[in-house]
Amino acid sequence: MNRSVTVLVSTVALLILAIAALGMYIYGKQGARFVTSVDILRRENFSFSQTETLKHFMEPVATPGGRVETPEPPSWLTSKPRYTINSEGMNNPVDYPVQKPPRTFRIVTLGDSWTFGYLVNTEDNYPSQIEKLLNTSPTCKGTHFEVLNFGVPGYDLAYGVERFKTRAAKYDPDLVLWFVRDNNFAEPNEFFEERVPQAKKEMQERGDTPNVVLRSGNGGIEYVESTSGKSFFDNPEQGIGLIARKRTKEAFLSEWGIDGMIEYGRRQLAALGEAYGGPLVVFTYPLMGETELLHARIKTTLVDFAAERKAASYHEIAEDLSVGNGLLPDFHPNEKGYALIAQDLFDELVSRGLIPCGAP
Repeated sequence: MNRSVTVLVSTVALLILAIAALGMYIYGKQGARFVTSVDILRRENFSFSQTETLKHFMEPVATPGGRVETPEPPSWLTSKPRYTINSEGMNNPVDYPVQKPPRTFRIVTLGDSWTFGYLVNTEDNYPSQIEKLLNTSPTCKGTHFEVLNFGVPGYDLAYGVERFKTRAAKYDPDLVLWFVRDNNFAEPNEFFEERVPQAKKEMQERGDTPNVVLRSGNGGIEYVESTSGKSFFDNPEQGIGLIARKRTKEAFLSEWGIDGMIEYGRRQLAALGEAYGGPLVVFTYPLMGETELLHARIKTTLVDFAAERKAASYHEIAEDLSVGNGLLPDFHPNEKGYALIAQDLFDELVSRGLIPCGAP
């Protein structure tokens, strides 16, 4: 096992912690808010490799014919999530032939945990739900639709592009849907996979045992180191991992600056544009984001990219998922939330004429 793979194997829990313990940011008028989640994916659920451009690339392990069993869920989940990872490593209940069948319209979805469908069953993620919507809608008769889910928890922009080039491109998609979140810009995997283990090791060598608590303020709640109060984490390693990642993010923004972060994002967007010239929808959920300044710069970058590229568009999910009880306590969508996303995307694709369906 080469060094880069060893590093990733030893730190994959921290990568998942980026979408779990550190959680997602909720962007609103009052600023950013940190929220919590749980780690219910195991290291053995992923394979690791080095590509031409990435040292720490990872993908779900294919489990054709079977389901990935996850550890016991938290009490606020009503059932244990089950993921069906097909022979190409997609979170889809079936395999899809590389050769597209006649009268088939094929959609590829890219993104992180929101596209993968973290914390819900495979049949309940938004790619599965929009596929069902398309194939049952009376306005879409005469065409069979396939929606291939290439989303992976913890992905940033570069990893999404790599997954498209190495896995998805050969399926000859008629349309690509790419869910992009602010931290896909602000937490580049290659930087974090090099620095988080280093930061964690330094903390361990110094004997740091941070007491991490949740504290309210600045319009939300966030994880902070404190000399008082009960630690949020029962396992000290989780606290160390969280603070190591938080310090790595501070180092990244300090070294790269916002302009460097935006330039990194532009390069990844351009890379997908070079790999795929067909119809593309870059979409986001506007209530999930970083600080107002970062969010504004990222949104402008995405809007400009879509405007400059032929056959591309930018879209924001219109539904407030929290109003319709569509979010889990960790602010990932639940089954209802994904149904709202699927319907929103369906309406957007029909209104723009991007799919062979007529108006209702």
